[in-house]
Amino acid sequence: MRLFLALLVIAAVFHGDGVRADTAVLLQSPSDGAWFDTGSVAFTYNASSSGSVSSCSLIVNSSVKASSQQVVANQVSSLSASLADGFYSWSISCVDSKGSNSSAQLGVGVDTTRPVVYVVSPVNGSRLVNGSVLFRFNPVDSFVRNCSLFTNQTGQWLVRDSRPVFASQFNDFSAVLPDGSFLWAVRCNDSVYEQWSQNYTLTVDSLPPVVLRHSPVVSTRQSFSLNITTDENATCRYSSSNSSDFSSMLPVPVTGRVEHSAVVSGLSDGVFSYYFLCSDSMGLFMNSSYAAQVSVQLPPSAEIVLSDASPLRPGIIEVSVLASRPMPSAPQLSYSMSDLQGTKQVPLFSSGAATLWKGYLIAEDSGTRRIGTFYFSGTDDRGVSGSDITSGRYFVVDSEKPGTPASIKAVADNSSIRVSWYYDGDDVDYYNVFRSTVSGVDFTDLFASTNSTTYADASVSERATYYYRVNVVDTAGNRGAMSSEVYATALPLSAQQSQSSPVKVLPPDLVPKVDAAASKVEGLSIDLEAAGQSLKAASSSREAADVLGSLGLLSKVDEAKNKVAQLESEVSGLKSRYASGQELDAVLSRVYSEIELLRKTVPGSVEVEDSVASVQVVGRDDIAMAIGLVMPGLSNEQKSRYVEDAYRKQQDILVESVVSGVRMEFLDGSVSEKTVVTKFFSYRGEGILQDVVVVEVVPKSVASDVSELELLSYDYEILKSDPVIKWGFVELGAERKPVRFVVNRKVGASDAKSSKSVPLPGISGIGVEKQITGFSVAGFFGNSGFGKSGTVFLVVGLAAIAVLLLYYRGFGKEPGPEMEVDVRGFGNDDEYMLVLGLLGDARRFVASGSYREAEAVYSRMQEIYRQLPPELKSRVYRECTQLQGMISYRKAQDRYSRDRFR
Repeated sequence: MRLFLALLVIAAVFHGDGVRADTAVLLQSPSDGAWFDTGSVAFTYNASSSGSVSSCSLIVNSSVKASSQQVVANQVSSLSASLADGFYSWSISCVDSKGSNSSAQLGVGVDTTRPVVYVVSPVNGSRLVNGSVLFRFNPVDSFVRNCSLFTNQTGQWLVRDSRPVFASQFNDFSAVLPDGSFLWAVRCNDSVYEQWSQNYTLTVDSLPPVVLRHSPVVSTRQSFSLNITTDENATCRYSSSNSSDFSSMLPVPVTGRVEHSAVVSGLSDGVFSYYFLCSDSMGLFMNSSYAAQVSVQLPPSAEIVLSDASPLRPGIIEVSVLASRPMPSAPQLSYSMSDLQGTKQVPLFSSGAATLWKGYLIAEDSGTRRIGTFYFSGTDDRGVSGSDITSGRYFVVDSEKPGTPASIKAVADNSSIRVSWYYDGDDVDYYNVFRSTVSGVDFTDLFASTNSTTYADASVSERATYYYRVNVVDTAGNRGAMSSEVYATALPLSAQQSQSSPVKVLPPDLVPKVDAAASKVEGLSIDLEAAGQSLKAASSSREAADVLGSLGLLSKVDEAKNKVAQLESEVSGLKSRYASGQELDAVLSRVYSEIELLRKTVPGSVEVEDSVASVQVVGRDDIAMAIGLVMPGLSNEQKSRYVEDAYRKQQDILVESVVSGVRMEFLDGSVSEKTVVTKFFSYRGEGILQDVVVVEVVPKSVASDVSELELLSYDYEILKSDPVIKWGFVELGAERKPVRFVVNRKVGASDAKSSKSVPLPGISGIGVEKQITGFSVAGFFGNSGFGKSGTVFLVVGLAAIAVLLLYYRGFGKEPGPEMEVDVRGFGNDDEYMLVLGLLGDARRFVASGSYREAEAVYSRMQEIYRQLPPELKSRVYRECTQLQGMISYRKAQDRYSRDRFR
């Protein structure tokens, strides 16, 4: 090329009439073969000359395209031309004073049009079963040079083929592709541009689907989802037998993707095979079916068989456990009762067969009808564990005594005595009829049994008188109480049957009213039973039981149950006697009022918040404040001496405060919140403190008046209504002694525990012994006998003593029916029975004025009382506190008498 340019320069020097020009033309740009994407092209050159250059011209394809008369020698100059798309030769020719000279010729191209690539085949979205693919396309462009085939399967574009092509003609690329889905495109280049076709999709699928795996391999259930996974999207069918006929197999419910699922059910122990055939979207079928094997190992189960049919009577019941598979070791069997928390174990022993185990449970006499639930677990000889009970899971223990027949009558006719009665209870197995020829029929006089509510006694002697009673036996064998006793005298054989007037009963049109009332009473009875269970559940912890016991909530429920039992008896008897509509409405109105009152006052559920405990510190100022309230007449010297003495002893007096929040929802839906504050006092020093008074100062943030408090301890005196209260103990030792009061609203724990308790030990050696007598009446006596508040309090107290003495004097008799209910309710609990006996003894001592003996008995009773469980404590709590109060009043009265006449 350089040689060619040199020759061009020499030729230009000697060009033109043989006159050699001085100017040499050197081309600057564009370079030879350059292409432009625009038609406006600038051509630059340098006219090198020793003289001046008159003009230069741009020669394109032998035609002058532009000229310049202002050319500066030895400097770069430029000429421009507008060119259409194409390839051109160009040069510069310059003229000076000696002639003309031309540059060498170079090439330049103009291409302002992008190529267009048309794809012909395969069409977009093609699915092929052969990986050898022919790609056909048509590039439209005058200057296209070469094209390339690209494919993308993994996110990266790869060149499959690349070569020169023919413009505006069909061109082909060939490629061998593996199975899979691809993107593909063609890229073409011309002199200036690079242009891609659109992206097209292509799937090659030359192989049938393959099942990779199945699950589960082992199943412990009779029904389960059988799953298979294929290497590509497919449609599958299955069969329990090996078959190659796809159409005859069952469709797999979940299919069409790589995950397939069918539910199989009703299987037993064993190995089961299911065969799957699949077809992909190209219609390619598996060569053979896939066998999915599943080993079914069902957990062992059990049948529970009891020696007695349900409902069970209290006693020892044999339990047989029949396991579905052999068990190398004894399974576990337990049961729970509907009214108790937790479960009880039933120890099992082998009967000689690995599938049969036996044990015993004790059906306890609770006085109620309870539902029991068995729980089983065992491991079979394969090491598989199970807990299912196929039959016998539930049983009923019925120790609830049936009711008592009412309206019993005995009427003599010609040859017999007809006994009839009324009973509206259910679950009746039969009735026992008891007969005697003397009054005082008891259980030894069983005469006959019947399923009817009437019995005709035909084995009577004329003119003989017979006495009858009836009781109910339910299907569990429980015997109810005997009815009242009736009698009749058999008629002589010659007597004619008398026509007695018909018995008047409630008119039929009024019976629905009685039924509606009975339904209301029954609903309340059910709610009370649930309330009792709820309260027992809320009393699960010792602290909660203590708090709820102090409120007497279980006693309220028990009292309500007794009242409902009376209402049930009263309502059930309404049908058997005549009443007018007005008379019946009056009775039922009272019944409904009592139901409503019970629902308002009996808590259906109780929630006890976590108790907040703290220890209280008592200072000299606290003692001085308290002694000023109790003994305002002390001299400063006496007061100072007492404060110091009390403060020294105070170091060994422990005052613990426990605050508990209680939220009660009553049966009518109303809600009440209370705060129970309990103070525990104990003395950790040597010996025992005598005659201790406690002054309780309740802050305004807790209660602004004593009427807002419920004082649960009987031995108290109200010093101030704002409130300041006084309690007392005859003796205070290491044993914790409680004082408790209730705020009838919710109070913050920090406020409630700030209630200040100041214990004041007995005064000795300072000459003012008569001013403090201790216990609950320490403030009755001032310097000259009674103060104003003490006088009023003592008068009220003595009146209460009179009433209580009359009341308790009645308890000096043998226990009545109500006491019998309490005793029977707890079986042979020796401690509880002993507490009841000691209570009776102490009451008799109080009634006779021997409070010291009563106090000794009461002290013994307290030791036993502390060992009782919460549910038994709640039964006697109020009676114990009442007795304590009576002893205190007797003691105060005795002291008053001695001091008055000393």
